[in-house]
Amino acid sequence: MIYTVTLNPALDKTVEILSFTVDSVNRITQMRTDPGGKGINVSKVIGKLGSKSIATGILGGAEVGDNIRNIAGFEAGVRATGKDVEYTHVYVGSFEDPTKGKELANTLIQEGYDMLLEVCAASSMGIREAVKEAGTPVCMIGNCVDESEAIPGQVPFSTFTNYRNFFYSCMEEVAQGQFETGVIFRGLKEGDVDCVFAKDETMKVPQEVKDAVQEFKQKIIDGEIEPPMEIQ
Repeated sequence: MIYTVTLNPALDKTVEILSFTVDSVNRITQMRTDPGGKGINVSKVIGKLGSKSIATGILGGAEVGDNIRNIAGFEAGVRATGKDVEYTHVYVGSFEDPTKGKELANTLIQEGYDMLLEVCAASSMGIREAVKEAGTPVCMIGNCVDESEAIPGQVPFSTFTNYRNFFYSCMEEVAQGQFETGVIFRGLKEGDVDCVFAKDETMKVPQEVKDAVQEFKQKIIDGEIEPPMEIQ
């Protein structure tokens, strides 16, 4: 059995028309919908060759609990510092609107916010542009991957998601017949997420900041701190 993982699954629609005429009404005579994506396509070929394969993937939408938990955890972290820091959050309303993302980022920057966390997929491209154009001391916190090189000197750290570890663990459970469906929460303790600092040559982060982050990480792993699930 071969398992494949498609991070961006899709439904490919193929339509047929008798003839195509520019500036005229072209009527569909037949339409076909097929699952698509690199991993899914591999599973199709494996099946055609007579072997067995299971295709897995992720489907996401604009309104997801992960965003709420990201914001809730970030704001809880700000409060835990004990510092007098003003914070807020806004929603782009779409994962695919860089223009709106940049507009909102510029509004926050103009209002005096100098550290922006983005959790909005493709919309974050607009946020990167706004942060880069604003220059230092405005900074951005990267999301999912190390984004320190995206805007050198303005991304002190990134929240990192270890998709490889997560999928490997899930596939291992499937292979052993131990996988159970449902809502699964994994994090620091399982090694699926982390905080990745920029390299010193890109942006030097004070050691006391790194030490404080490590201390809080360990408290979360040990269960002394439980990150909130809802925005307070």
